[in-house]
Amino acid sequence: MKFGVPQGHADDDDDGHEYSDDSESDSDAPAVMDTPLKSISHSRFTAPTRPAPPSASSTDSKSHRSQNVARSSTLSDSRSEAHCLSSYAHDAHRDNASSAHRQDAQQTGPTLVLPPSLSLANRLRSQSFGPSASRIPGTMFRVVELSDSSDEDEAGDSDGFLSSKDSYAPSQLDEISRHAALRDAGQSDPWDQWNADAQRQSWLQARQTQHQRQGQRTLADLAGRQARREHDKASTRREIDAITTALEQTEIARRQDEDRTVKAFEARNSILWRGIDEAIRIAEHKASVAREEAAREQKEQQEAAAKQAQAKAEAEAKAGREKEAAQAATKAAEERQKLAAEQKAKDDAAKAAAQTTTQAGVGGWLSPLEEWQRHRDLMVHIKTQILPLVKANPTWKATCFAEKRQITKRIGQVTNSARDIIQITQDLGATLQRAQATPACYDWLCNHLSKSLIAQAETEITSRREVAFPLARIVLGLILAGHDRFGSVLMARLVKKCFWITAAFPPKASAMTEEEHQKLLGYRPASAGESSIQYASRQAGILTLWAAIVQTSPMEQPPGPARSTEQLALVPKELRPAAAWRWLVLVLKTPLVGLEPIPQMLHVVLEVAGKTLSEAYGRVFINFLGSLVQDGIKANRAGFNEKSKATVTTLQLLLEDWQMAGRIQSLKDRDL
Repeated sequence: MKFGVPQGHADDDDDGHEYSDDSESDSDAPAVMDTPLKSISHSRFTAPTRPAPPSASSTDSKSHRSQNVARSSTLSDSRSEAHCLSSYAHDAHRDNASSAHRQDAQQTGPTLVLPPSLSLANRLRSQSFGPSASRIPGTMFRVVELSDSSDEDEAGDSDGFLSSKDSYAPSQLDEISRHAALRDAGQSDPWDQWNADAQRQSWLQARQTQHQRQGQRTLADLAGRQARREHDKASTRREIDAITTALEQTEIARRQDEDRTVKAFEARNSILWRGIDEAIRIAEHKASVAREEAAREQKEQQEAAAKQAQAKAEAEAKAGREKEAAQAATKAAEERQKLAAEQKAKDDAAKAAAQTTTQAGVGGWLSPLEEWQRHRDLMVHIKTQILPLVKANPTWKATCFAEKRQITKRIGQVTNSARDIIQITQDLGATLQRAQATPACYDWLCNHLSKSLIAQAETEITSRREVAFPLARIVLGLILAGHDRFGSVLMARLVKKCFWITAAFPPKASAMTEEEHQKLLGYRPASAGESSIQYASRQAGILTLWAAIVQTSPMEQPPGPARSTEQLALVPKELRPAAAWRWLVLVLKTPLVGLEPIPQMLHVVLEVAGKTLSEAYGRVFINFLGSLVQDGIKANRAGFNEKSKATVTTLQLLLEDWQMAGRIQSLKDRDL
């Protein structure tokens, strides 16, 4: 029987392996098994002292056995070590018992030798103590059984320390008999109990040591796995960094390629548009040369023609105009009667405003009030004659309304781009060109185009004044293209919606109601609920469009450049920089200077057209602005209305900023 583990039984460790007597040993197991227990290294097996047997007579052997059993305490790291441990524990237990009894026998001397016939010896032999010599449990005696053919000397010589001459005390024989009697009675022998306890404790200690080493190996495995995980994480991070770097380099390369592509496209696009602009310029130049050539040929033909032919042509033209106005003759007569009454009131007001009327006839200008009346007469003509005439003709009406939609659409698409301005100007010019064959339709479309521009001024320009510059370029471009009639109609429409442009205050006729006079001054109906601030802002928007047209040079592209003096002559004098200079002088005279909106109107015109006026009039204009700040505003000699303090302060700040900067600054988007 093996020590600690019963035969046929296996014990499971934490790894799930089974250890039994049939397990294979490690390669060094035979060498260990052949070595006596006393020579086994204490570094491999260390165990606590086993409990002593209960017998008092074995005190010395208990100490000796405890020292030997302590050598077999620790299991090895493998299954072969567990197998060896079980064998070592069993052999140690056996050898320790034999050695202890030899020492006791040498110290006490007596050895019990029994003949084969003695029933006690037979019983001892039956208890597996051995056929020749066995230890009696719990005593110091060795029992030797003598066969019939042997004597006491042979028995004594077998172990080297037995003697047939030894004598034994009765107490020793009694103890032997007592142990035998306990075994016969089937009771527990204290020595066997001690032996079983020692085996169990040694086996438990061996398992504990095995579990500790297994735990150490588990911790080592965990540490190794953790190190591998850290290594894998570091490797993964390095790979991610490498991939990220590669992606960044790829993105940088892609952006560089994209930038090169965009720059190449922009360069190609710029070259393309330069070619287009050059082609347009060449085409316009050719057209201008052709027009000049046609004009020269026509002039030669006219000079060569007889006066009779010229008179005939004039008569035919007059007859055509009379025919167009025939259907509106009745309404025109009524309107003339009304105008006569208004003219009388106008003459009375003109006498009262002698300071503003004394300028009549200077430089080709009429008085401010006469200028206002002239533009108003043109609007009356369009309203009473042109509009009814087109409305009465279904063909003309259909044509005009079809072109009207295109005009409204194109005006809403205006941006501050040279390409857009040129394209829209050409489209609108083509529209007007198609209608020139019918004078009534031509005037109707000029009136609608003017109305669309002013509507744009009343909405967008009021909030963003820079919107007026591209519209002004379109207006001047159409005039330079030969549509001088459009310039006159636009000016008349501007004066109708904003009388401030003429620097004349329209008088109230005697037959005119207050509502009619308010309408004449540009106010909306009372039902619209427009405040005085809203009215001034809307009037300033219309004035901004006029100032933007005045400051636009016909020599710039777009709208120009003008190719000849004939083209420049097509621009009405009311739409030239001189008109703005004249307006500044007139509005600072009484009675206009005392009106509440005047400071705001001055601010608008100076902010929009100030740079052009400074370029045209130089030092004279600069001195004018200095006098306006020092004498007019700071010294309060201009005579502005007391209700206009806020707008006067705004005007003063603008002029002082120009003085500090040393130059007159223009609005954004003035230049392309």
